[in-house]
This record gives sequence, structure tokens and C-alpha cells, in this order.
Amino acid sequence: MVQFADLHLDLEYAPGSKTKCNRIMCCRKETGYEKDPSKGAGPLGELAACDIPEEVIYLMADKINELNPDVLVWTGDIAPHDQWNYTEEYIEFYNNYLFDFMRGYLSEFDLATYVLEGNHDFGEVMNTQDFSKTDPIFPFLHNHWKRWLTEEAQVTFAENGFYHQVLKTKTGKVIENVEVIMLNT
Repeated sequence: MVQFADLHLDLEYAPGSKTKCNRIMCCRKETGYEKDPSKGAGPLGELAACDIPEEVIYLMADKINELNPDVLVWTGDIAPHDQWNYTEEYIEFYNNYLFDFMRGYLSEFDLATYVLEGNHDFGEVMNTQDFSKTDPIFPFLHNHWKRWLTEEAQVTFAENGFYHQVLKTKTGKVIENVEVIMLNT
């Protein structure tokens, strides 16, 4: 089993840019560049106020392909930490990007995958989700994820944003005594 979570992919990540800045997010062209390039953001990310560059997901896919897991667990937070840009369309763009990437680069895209949105995967600015109604991102995510969910799990997820189902591996083997519960708290 392989799990990946909190990618916070930043398609605006700029190697060589400043890793310390007076903004919520650094490591972007808009934050400027270091005079000494060796002190700037590295090509594979930085332990700073930065999210990950695109190259990291290619390396992640290579490792997942190498490991050849029976089950993949994808637990959200795809978009970068730039919440001021969050709209339903922005979140959909990042989810489409990762979904298309996975389809193109994972050798077994249809392996047993269990998915759940993260707290940065809602289209509302600053993650202000109204729990009295279905979040507008759920139908979009449901459309992408239904390939991996049982019919019952699809209905529950489409209405509530969480689900449970019996564990099934990529070979189709059902593990009756193991229930997968996907809940974002």
C-alpha cells in the first residue's frame, strides 16, 4: 500500500527564487530571486514557506511504479497554499492536473485506489465549507473518482464527502474483514 497526501503542488514554483519572503508563500517568481542561486529554492522543493514543484510528482510516480502497490491511498490537498486564489475552478484545475498526470504516468492507474479530498480541496475561499449543503466540489470529484468506488460509496460521497467500503486490491481480491473508511475531519 502506498499513501500520498498533502502534495500542495505549486505549478508556479520557481527554482532559484527566494525561500524567505514577507508573504504566505515563497519560492515563486513574484517573490524574487536570490543573488546567490545556491541560496535560492532548490529544483525539488525547499523546507520553507514553499509548496512542491512539479518535478516532485514525477519522482513520486516513478517510486509508486517501482513499488507496484496493491492499493493506493490518495488523501487530498492537491492545490498550493495560496488560498486567496481558491475558486471552484482553481481547485478543479489542480485536481484535473493530478488526475491526468496519474492516468499518464502511473503504470497501473486502475489499481485499487481510495481517495478523499483534503481541507485545501474545497472551492470556497479559506476553506469555509457550509456543512448544511453539499459542497459544489463533490460532484466534480465524484465524477473522477467513481471508477474506484462501490455504488454505495459513490452515493455517500456525492452527498456527504466521505465514504466507506470493503478493501479490494488491484487483483480484485476483496478483503471482507477490512473496511476502508475515508473521512476528512
